[in-house]
Amino acid sequence: MKTYTNSAQSQGSSKQRFGPRILIPSSFPTNSLEAAELYAAMGVTVFPLHPPGSGTGRKDGKVPAIKGYRDLKPDWSDSAMRYRHWGGANPCNLGILLPPQHVVVDLDSKSDNGASVR
Repeated sequence: MKTYTNSAQSQGSSKQRFGPRILIPSSFPTNSLEAAELYAAMGVTVFPLHPPGSGTGRKDGKVPAIKGYRDLKPDWSDSAMRYRHWGGANPCNLGILLPPQHVVVDLDSKSDNGASVR
């Protein structure tokens, strides 16, 4: 398993106007467990979502698998807990809670290889 760290955070800074930057590596993880480890190393709160088709009433895999997920802190899970949720044959989907000052831009890949978002 790969280990991820956010070099911008690990170097530390006495002045952080906008909080830590979240840097996505050029080689992104290919499975949920590696992605959970990457986000956790960046200080992002990760939490499990029920897998698609798991009988939760929704088939899209976007239902939280734990209660109280909105109140979680980045250090609520350790590697063993992340493995229980995202390792194995039927991993949970991955949910994240970003700090308020962050924005997510979701660009889904289409058959045009990204031309529609350039």
